[in-house]
Amino acid sequence: MSFVFCVRQDGTFFEGISNNVCVEWTTAMYPTSPPVPGIWSQVPSILLPEGAAVGYFNAHAFSEQVMVPWKCCTPIVGMSEPVTINGP
Repeated sequence: MSFVFCVRQDGTFFEGISNNVCVEWTTAMYPTSPPVPGIWSQVPSILLPEGAAVGYFNAHAFSEQVMVPWKCCTPIVGMSEPVTINGP
């Protein structure tokens, strides 16, 4: 993933950080304001999965790549009626 990396104590990469974990990190690390573009934040140790020594997270990149796929559904300029989209 291009928005998160974690390292074990021995310096090897920690694999397997899921999107669900990234959502939890985003809500815990940015409870009242959106993440700033281009910033890699250190994940607080209390949020790291067992076995990870350190983690860095680009929450803005995660938000754009995973959490906001509906950006493609912005209204078309000049549309007279709003469009309702049902389904995933």
